[in-house]
Amino acid sequence: MKVDLSPRARVELGEILEYYAAQQSGLDVEFLTEFEFSSRQLGQFPEIGSVAGGLMTSVRRSRRLIMRRFPYLLIYTLAQDSVTIVAIAHQSRRPGSWRNRVEEAAPTYAVGLAA
Repeated sequence: MKVDLSPRARVELGEILEYYAAQQSGLDVEFLTEFEFSSRQLGQFPEIGSVAGGLMTSVRRSRRLIMRRFPYLLIYTLAQDSVTIVAIAHQSRRPGSWRNRVEEAAPTYAVGLAA
């Protein structure tokens, strides 16, 4: 299954990579490797994440996948042939700030995954 990033998630990914690059040499690469691993999991097993925001009445229910090494959640929605990551949310910052993104109809960018 194809995995896409929403424009806002793409910006978040860039900001996270910049932050980790400034913290320690190579930490940004480690985050990106973990992000790509998690994205591949979503492509292979799209329902692996738990349903997020259980009280939401949206037709496009969101799901979340907890990254293994870093304290981030990948918030995503499912379509018939694709997964769209709508947010890369830190687990302890601004909980629920991504909820309005689930309904946004915006162009997406394919996640470039190394095989």
